[in-house]
Amino acid sequence: MASSSAASTQAVLTDAADRVDLDAARSLVAAHYGVDAVVTRLSGERDDNFRVDSDRGTWMLKVAHGAEARAVTEFQSEILAHLEGGKVSVPSVIPTVAGTSHEWLADGPAAGRAIRMTTFSPGVLLRDVPLVPGLARSIGCTVAELGLALADFRHPGADVELLWDVQQAHQTRKLVDDRPALPGEDILRAGFDHFLEVGVPKLSGLPRQVIHNDANPDNILVESGEPPTISLVDFGDAVIAPRVVDLAVAASYHVGLPSAADQATPLGAATDVILGYVERTPLYDSEIELLHELLIARVLTAITIASWRAARFPDNDDYILRNTASAWRRLEILQSADRRTVTDDLLRRCAPR
Repeated sequence: MASSSAASTQAVLTDAADRVDLDAARSLVAAHYGVDAVVTRLSGERDDNFRVDSDRGTWMLKVAHGAEARAVTEFQSEILAHLEGGKVSVPSVIPTVAGTSHEWLADGPAAGRAIRMTTFSPGVLLRDVPLVPGLARSIGCTVAELGLALADFRHPGADVELLWDVQQAHQTRKLVDDRPALPGEDILRAGFDHFLEVGVPKLSGLPRQVIHNDANPDNILVESGEPPTISLVDFGDAVIAPRVVDLAVAASYHVGLPSAADQATPLGAATDVILGYVERTPLYDSEIELLHELLIARVLTAITIASWRAARFPDNDDYILRNTASAWRRLEILQSADRRTVTDDLLRRCAPR
């Protein structure tokens, strides 16, 4: 039987929340933040998100999915408070008129849901930015700096079962059979079965801490400069896990892109992300030994969850499946590469100088 936390977090992905319209969002901003503003809907996997523009500034309003547990809402607010003013650029929480970091709504169209408003992070989404030399490495450095900043952070809401967490691969594997048949599902099954046999048993021996867990091109913003300024947003998938998972997530989206470090590397720009990370946080050999498996696991997870959710929410399938074609290409690159060769290459590149 699934735990209550597992059921709750899965419901965030399976149950459709009532849509909060623009008028309701504008009223929430006025009532809880004392601001008369123009609101614009933003895309999102499960929450209602809005850009808020007023003569006092530009912010982002999140109306959390109704199935989000209170401990998780508090966890996300506390992460942002913990990171405030640190080396990593993340959104700052805007207090409500009551002085709280978030508020649960007692009535209205979003009753039972939490709201939180944050600063609107500057920059351009990574997905819309050319991968110029040094950018992938800067992303790796930023993910490492985030890990250092969160190394001593603890919160009970971090201990949550989340399908996007590769530690829950046994749950995500079940989704392959819980959707209409699609080409490639045998590849997904075999990939998960391999990771469950080879990768998951080794996770418990790796250094653990709170991680962002979703440094994908939609959650990274880039401001030009030397080096570029990298901002991370959306801590909705944060969880306690092996720290190297955060690196694997970020690097997985760069597999196959041109590497600034070495065109011969089998992982492409993912190697640059990894090298940027180890500039700030050296990895144990045991972490490097598992990196290739973790890269594959993240891509398997992304394809599976996207396909499963698109079948459940066909009206939103364009957004849900926007990254799936590229994910299949990355999976092919990763699975066709010799695991031992990739790992030995990373061990050599990441060795202390």
